[in-house]
Amino acid sequence: MEKSSLFEEEEQKMEEPHEAYSQSILLNDFMFQQTLSVHQGAVRSLSCLDSGYLLSGSIDGTSKLFTLSNATGLYDFDKEISYHTGFVYSTAAS
Repeated sequence: MEKSSLFEEEEQKMEEPHEAYSQSILLNDFMFQQTLSVHQGAVRSLSCLDSGYLLSGSIDGTSKLFTLSNATGLYDFDKEISYHTGFVYSTAAS
């Protein structure tokens, strides 16, 4: 008996409609701040590094390094890393 009641509860949970947007998302205080458009292809990866750096990887075969400006709170393009022979699908802090 206990097993069937557990399964019934799970089935009821699965039948409940899924809301696309939760209240926490709709009522947030986040605002769009900046576009970093320096790649020639789609960006596949972003990594936040120590000391305010941001590293992006793209299908254009490059990685780009951005530095967080303490004065403006925005990222500034710092340098391009283009030693890759193919797409950059992943970046990571080490």
